[in-house]
This record gives sequence, C-alpha cells and structure tokens, in this order.
Amino acid sequence: MNRASDEYRALLRQVAENHVGGIILFRGPVYESVQLMNRMQHEARIPLLVSSDLEAGAGMRFDDTINFPWNMAVGATGNPDYARRQGEVTAREARALGVQQIFAPVVDVNNNAANPVINVRSYGEDPAAVAKFASAFVEGAQRGGVIATAKHFPGHGDTATDSHRGLPVIKVKRERLEQVELVPFRAVIGAGIGAVMSAHIGLPEIDPTTVKPLPREQMIRPVYMEEGDEVVSENAVLPGTLSPVILNGMLRRDLGFDGIVVTDALDMSGLTIYFKQDEAAVRAVLAGADMLLKPADPDAVVRGLREAVKSGRLTEKRIEDSARRLLAAKYDLGLVKERITSLEQIDAMVSAPDAMKLADEIAEHAITLVRDEGKLLQSGAGAGLRPGARVFNLAITNGDDRFFIANPFINAMARGGRRVDTMVLDARSTDEEASWT
Repeated sequence: MNRASDEYRALLRQVAENHVGGIILFRGPVYESVQLMNRMQHEARIPLLVSSDLEAGAGMRFDDTINFPWNMAVGATGNPDYARRQGEVTAREARALGVQQIFAPVVDVNNNAANPVINVRSYGEDPAAVAKFASAFVEGAQRGGVIATAKHFPGHGDTATDSHRGLPVIKVKRERLEQVELVPFRAVIGAGIGAVMSAHIGLPEIDPTTVKPLPREQMIRPVYMEEGDEVVSENAVLPGTLSPVILNGMLRRDLGFDGIVVTDALDMSGLTIYFKQDEAAVRAVLAGADMLLKPADPDAVVRGLREAVKSGRLTEKRIEDSARRLLAAKYDLGLVKERITSLEQIDAMVSAPDAMKLADEIAEHAITLVRDEGKLLQSGAGAGLRPGARVFNLAITNGDDRFFIANPFINAMARGGRRVDTMVLDARSTDEEASWT
C-alpha cells in the first residue's frame, strides 16, 4: 500500500493512536506483507505481536509459498512426528515472515460429518489421536520460536453451523465434553501451549444465559457472506467467547490454563448478530479473554473498554492482567530487542527444499485405502491394480481449483500406465453432474 493511501493511513492510525497490540495477516504477497509489518513495527510505541492462521503452513496466507496437507491428511499418516516436523517448519517460516504467533493447531475433534467449517482442518474424529498430533505440532512450533494457539475452545467439531455465518449451539453435557472435546485441549495445555482461542458457540448445558439478536439495523454488515445469508437463532445462548463460565471457569480454573486467551474474530456473525463491537469486547474481557482479535470496528472496541473501566464495570487490574501476559510474551519472543524482520533472509528460510519434501512425504503417507470390496487391488509382488481395472477418479473441492485439482493424481496414474476417468465436484457443479457420480 502506498503510504499516502487511505488504507495505509487507517492502519497507521490504529497503531500510532489506538496503540493496538498486534496485527493479524491474511492473504498477501510475501515481501510486501513483511515490509508493511516492518513499517508498522517502526511506528508502534510497543512492539506489535503479528499473527496469522498458518494451519497448513505459510501457504495458507502467503502467496507462492508451500502448503502442507490439511490436518486430516496429517492424521491419516498415523505418525505424529509429521505434525511435529510441520510445526518446526511452520515456525521457522513464520518468524522469517515477521509472524510471531500462529493460530494453529486446530484441536477440534471432527465428530460431526455435516460440519461446514472444521472438517479437514481437524486431525480426525478420535480425541486421543487428535491430542497426540496436536501436542506434537505444539512441541515443534514452540521449539521453533512462535506462540502456538489451540482452537476453538471448548470444541467446534460437533457443529452444523459455521460460526462465521451464525451462532452454532451444541447441546451436550459436561461429561461428553470431558470424554471428547476437552481431551485435546488438556493435552496441549499439558504440552505447554502458549495460547488458546475461544469459539463463538453456545453451550446451553454449560452456560444457559440466553441472548437475543440485535435489531437488524444495528447488526454489522456480514463480513464472510452475502447480505441476508447469516443464520439467526432466536433461542441462542451466550457464545463461549463471552462466557465467564466457559473461559474463566472451564478453561482457566478447571483446565489450569494460565496462558493467553484470544477470541476468535470479533467480526464473525456468531457475535455480530447479537452484540455490538464495544459490548462484545467488554464481555469477552470480563469472561477472561486477553486478546480481542480482528474487530470490525477497532475504535468502538477501544472506546467500549475505556468507558467500562471509567464506569467500574471493568477494573484496571483486570486490564493489567491481560496486558502483562501479552507484554511478557513479546519480551520472551525477543521483540523488545529486535522487532524488524530482515528481508534478506526470506529467500533462504521460506519454501526451502526440505519444506517441500516434507509436504510431499506427508501427502504420500496420507493416502488411505478405506475399503476394497471388489478386490481390485493386489498385494505382494504384484501389488497394484489388477490388469484391466478401470479407474474412476472423483475429486471434491471447495476452492477455485476445479480445472487442476485432479491433475497430480491423473499424471501419477498415467506414469504408471493407467488411464482414469475423472469428475470434479464443487459448488458450481450441476445437479446432473452430482447425480451422475
């Protein structure tokens, strides 16, 4: 961004005047992103904590960098060491890109096949396996010098609603949470994870406090969908992000977590349907959150917190408790001594051959035979498809890659002398195409 542009000046004002504590990076080019963060670090009174959702490595947010397979593929390998090694590489590349906190790993247990937002981001449906892989990732990432962040507490796996678009409500008792959702969180807390991200989900069996939607004219324009697409639940309960029972009670007291609690993005419809940004911020801090992530209106958040302290609704000590955690983290990360990221090291540290080799190795070992009822595969010396076997390749994607997503598999089969018939399904597929498969 040009330094005279409105966008640059708006960001600079948040850093120089509102003294925001950090910036989250989404999709962007490598060098421009690092240069922009260096500019902001130079202008900040206190070093910024730069974060990014690097669940699948740097490629999830930075152009032309390496993507690792999604967590479900890592889990399919059966080898937690792949998660540890991925964590190490992700941390190395993150620090080279000026990112000190990664919002990963996803530790949600994918126990709802209709889940529209977690699915392949989860290591799987077995709580014990998720715990092993997530803990291994945390070990590798934090040894590599970043703050890892487990998400989304107390578990977003059993939802059929995307919290970007509405407020999911999960009607399960504490006993079920202990057996499933909380297992990975306990494991990563035991592994020393530095941060936990809360979920915008309602749990009426845990905190039955009811909430009502705002008048439509007071709702913030939905950020993650078209206008009018949000899911409004008239019988909703307080989202976990704003619940003292869930954050201060379950996470801090019961699970013994004393690290950084970060909210999921405050501009998601799971919150904005029910709360204005200033009120959501105050309630989140009262509930136990330290970091208020990605507000739709940062000015309103700052104003709301200041007014809450002046009125006595929030104490200065409560603000200082969170500030102390974040300042200590910045000190431990070395930001007090050096906050500027060298541009000279990027092409030596990011997308190195070892990262590509690891991504390929994980992908190869993730290939899973679910069943072979027709006995089409041979084992032993003649391993492979039986002679004359016809191969149908169905590729399913939610990206903009329908024209090339299946090519690696097709090419690999071709090199082995096999011709395959391929169909790709995505949101643009017709009913006829879907029924044909």
